Parts: sequence; C-alpha cells; structure tokens
Amino acid sequence: MSHSHEKSWSYAEITACTETAIRKVLFDDGRHAGGWQSKAVAYGVYVAWSEITDGHRVPGDDERLHKLVRAHNP
Repeated sequence: MSHSHEKSWSYAEITACTETAIRKVLFDDGRHAGGWQSKAVAYGVYVAWSEITDGHRVPGDDERLHKLVRAHNP
C-alpha cells in the first residue's frame, strides 16, 4: 500500500525520537512524571526501539537508553 505521506526513518532519527519520548514521559509529563505509569510507558518505548533496531545499533546507544529508563525503574 502506498501513501502520499510516507517517510523513511534513519536509525539516528528513530533513536533521537526514542530518547525524546522517554525523557518527555519521565520528566515532562506534569504531575504523572515519575509515577508507575510513566515508568511503564518509558520502558515500553525503550523495548520498541530495541526490537526495531536489533542488529543495527550503534555501540553505546542501548546502554545509554537503558540507563535512562533504569534511572527511574530501580
């Protein structure tokens, strides 16, 4: 199926969007920031990124993003 608004995403774009989304949900989500729901969403974003980029990751990205999520999920 072809869409007129198709976009190809680079690894760097996917990773940057993932980090932004994790930071937003953990730090910028108003009164819910840091709550269990925010932590669960942040972990879900990380897991999705991990699956999408499996086998194509730049060294250090997985550790950096995982550390960001783990900081709020001890």
